[in-house]
Amino acid sequence: IHSYHSICFVFCQMYLGNAAVPVLCLLNFASSAVADRSLRHRKEGPSLNFGEDEDDYIVVFKDRASHVTFMENEIEAVNCVRHLDFINAEVLRLSNADASQWAERDDVLIFEQDQKVTAFSEEVPHGIIMVEALDIDYVANSGVKACVIDTGYGLGHPDLPTESHVEITGFNPYSDGRWFVDGQGHGTHVAGTMVAIGNNGIGVVGVTSNASMPLHIGKGLTDSGSGSMSGVLDAMKNCVENGAKVVNMSLGGGGPSSAVQSFLTDLENDGIDVLFVAAAGNGGSSSYSYPASYDSPLVMSVAAVNSNRVKASFSQYNDQVDIAGPGVNVNSPTTSNGGDTLTYAAFSGTSMASPHVAGVAALIWSHHPNKSAAEIRLALECSAVMPQQYGNVVRNNDVGYGVVNAQNALDMLDSNNFDGCPGTAPTTAPTPFSCSPNEDLLEIRIKTDQYPTETGWTLTNTCSGTVVANTPEGTYNTGNTVYSDAVCVPTGGAYSFLITDSFGDGICCSYGTGFYNVFKNDVSEIDGGEFGQEETKTFGQCTETPAPQTPPTPAPQTPPTPAPQT
Repeated sequence: IHSYHSICFVFCQMYLGNAAVPVLCLLNFASSAVADRSLRHRKEGPSLNFGEDEDDYIVVFKDRASHVTFMENEIEAVNCVRHLDFINAEVLRLSNADASQWAERDDVLIFEQDQKVTAFSEEVPHGIIMVEALDIDYVANSGVKACVIDTGYGLGHPDLPTESHVEITGFNPYSDGRWFVDGQGHGTHVAGTMVAIGNNGIGVVGVTSNASMPLHIGKGLTDSGSGSMSGVLDAMKNCVENGAKVVNMSLGGGGPSSAVQSFLTDLENDGIDVLFVAAAGNGGSSSYSYPASYDSPLVMSVAAVNSNRVKASFSQYNDQVDIAGPGVNVNSPTTSNGGDTLTYAAFSGTSMASPHVAGVAALIWSHHPNKSAAEIRLALECSAVMPQQYGNVVRNNDVGYGVVNAQNALDMLDSNNFDGCPGTAPTTAPTPFSCSPNEDLLEIRIKTDQYPTETGWTLTNTCSGTVVANTPEGTYNTGNTVYSDAVCVPTGGAYSFLITDSFGDGICCSYGTGFYNVFKNDVSEIDGGEFGQEETKTFGQCTETPAPQTPPTPAPQTPPTPAPQT
């Protein structure tokens, strides 16, 4: 007796975690005169479960003739749920007793329960739940753009926004210029935590999940996962130039950069509303990591906690840590195989914590786009949830002000109530210092090191020998802080700037990244920071003031003598 089988190979998807992997599936549609013994045994296998009073069963007849006979003589007597003519089958709703009889019929090739099948639903990562972002929508067209400086962006990942959803732009300061390819996967993972699409039935959900937030990518790191400080700085500048309000930097290494610090200071002085959110570092020590540890109101350092709000063992802790976010086993979209494969993975690190905070910052800012960066930062810090193990402490070096909480921060902005916050409530910017048209504006900026009381300075007009401004040693009392003084002076003139350090080690770079900079009408004239006991620099040139010109006194006019009268 011969049997004939129609065998079909098709591509299906097998899910490994959340990743859909194409595999080769085998469908065996048997059509034979006599049923194959191995297939007949399937009717009696353990897959049959008659535990329910009634259930649906797929009944595949042994051949076309058997199926036709059933349809002509028996179909009216059974409860038929669905016709599957293309495989000579019917779906029947049967009682337990009838099912056991159908399993023994000779004209039936396959008899099996119609199993329940459900869609693979998307996962809401524990971090999104922890920061309470799930019930808050990003406000489309609010003008709040985010930027991610990292290894690139896996453009085309089915769980990430593309240009078809919202504006996605980018910049690569390195040779090939491709920001939309992530050969390392780290940048895509970070971006996914911020913007993974929600309610699409696949993958995961990001902090801003409605695919409405414009995104700029700064590929400050190459596909190897590393880059240069100048490349990162170039990306920072490009993010700001492209209108980003929130910039995530899940990166770090090396020491502080005076160039980066100067860039941040200039942004602050120019009143640029931008917030740089950076990973505190994974060294598990109290050392400073940069850019997170720059002492700037524009930079937030983010520590990592696990799903129980306990500081991760790898998370660095120091007085620059501002806030914390979920950073252990964070599931997010990513890439592999040099960027060719779009998949998912769970990573751990402060790199994973930082985008939770950056995402929340952009999310709440979109509801209040007219708020300043200072107000957004204050709301984030003041509304953060301190883990229970720290008691009533307002702030500590482990997690800063606590774990970021989107709902708390939004409520605070909605009420505009910052009472009781650890920082000073934001105020309007002061009126810019200005001079009269016949005067020059001299501005002296000093960033102190860790020992601010040691620093003092004097600015002298060398043309007249007069001291025009000075700050004695002992005046500054806050370390790693930028101070600014301004004075109006007559146009022109030469000046000598003397800066001193009582300990004799300058203000850079033994115990901090201090610097000095003297500007004339917003143009830098002198700068420095590395010196010993003191340093003097000069600028300008004395100009001779012409002697005042006294207008000539006209000759007295003698009135004419009238002619004598006779």
